[in-house]
Amino acid sequence: MSDRCQDFELLQRFTRDGEQSAFADVVRRHLDLVFATALRKVEDSGAAQEVAQNVFAVLARKAWQFAPDDSLPAWLHKAALLESKSWLRGELGRRRRELTAAELRTTMHTPEEQPAFQALLPFLDEALLSLREKDRTALLLRFYESHSRPRGFEEMGWNFLRAPATRQG
Repeated sequence: MSDRCQDFELLQRFTRDGEQSAFADVVRRHLDLVFATALRKVEDSGAAQEVAQNVFAVLARKAWQFAPDDSLPAWLHKAALLESKSWLRGELGRRRRELTAAELRTTMHTPEEQPAFQALLPFLDEALLSLREKDRTALLLRFYESHSRPRGFEEMGWNFLRAPATRQG
């Protein structure tokens, strides 16, 4: 029996009869291919293991779709490449979020480090509520959302970041 036929038969036993050992045989037959493909892309063995696990989880869900003439190694190779790409995108996003969080920790100070702020804290929200909505919005954008030049300042009539015109004469 050819490898292609054997893969198809194992997947059929898994999907038709729920035979877990048949799926385990498929994994054993192709794990090296999937892991090596993932490792070349993500360059980390732990990540490659995660990618391989995800690829075989997808295969378990889609096993019923395979036909006798489909090449399982080709499908697994492509799935490993796509899953590796997805993992790398997720990792890049995670690293960006961690960097942002680290930067925030270095610029944020706790109230214990600022006794004057601690004394004013109970009055802050009331003072903000006493402002006109556009003024309150500008302050919230600037100090709570850390916008150096909050969007919409010009629309609200705030041009304080623009240098005043000087008169020469």
